Amino acid sequence: MRDDFFGTVQGVGHLHAVLSVVLVDAEPVVPQVTGEFSQAVGIHTLTVSVREFLEDMTSYDTKSIMKVTITGTRDTEHRPLSEYANLFFDFIGPFAGARSHFFIGGAKGIDSLALLWLAENTGAKITIVAPGRLAQQPAEARQAIARTRGRIEEVIELAAAELRTPAYFARNQWMVDRADMTIGFPREDAPPTGTWQTLNYTADQGKPRLIVPV
Repeated sequence: MRDDFFGTVQGVGHLHAVLSVVLVDAEPVVPQVTGEFSQAVGIHTLTVSVREFLEDMTSYDTKSIMKVTITGTRDTEHRPLSEYANLFFDFIGPFAGARSHFFIGGAKGIDSLALLWLAENTGAKITIVAPGRLAQQPAEARQAIARTRGRIEEVIELAAAELRTPAYFARNQWMVDRADMTIGFPREDAPPTGTWQTLNYTADQGKPRLIVPV
């Protein structure tokens, strides 16, 4: 049986909710989200299931959330592909309506897996954003893009002169600036990376972020 998910919801109002979801190895239990949730009436503790929270957010917030940035670790070999499919269904799926538009960085790992999942399971628009040229992306990423080319709305090449950290950060900021929220899949046992830079930049812009450690 698949693992359950736990996390914390924090934020100001619906559109600034932050859901931090941690995958745990345990016996099946009822998943709970606990945390402080700030509204006009003050701060109170919210305890609901992850599914109930996402259903509530889908009913209200996603009417305004049309553009979503996807970011995540490049190192995904530590989990089977089926687990990522489950994660995407649970945490990308509620935001993947017919009018949704996803920005993906075109790297290997989460970027490629999320691209394949979105292309095969949703009707959402997809834009790939490369920091340099598409030909400079890893082979795994190029293969995923080629496989889903008919579903990709646009490929943006930012044409950075050098593929170093500033170029990747610029790519991440480009996506966040054009999105309404960010969904991030950082590797939970790794030091801070570009995924966290993207998530932190999202928060700095006052936009909601959904954090799903893998």
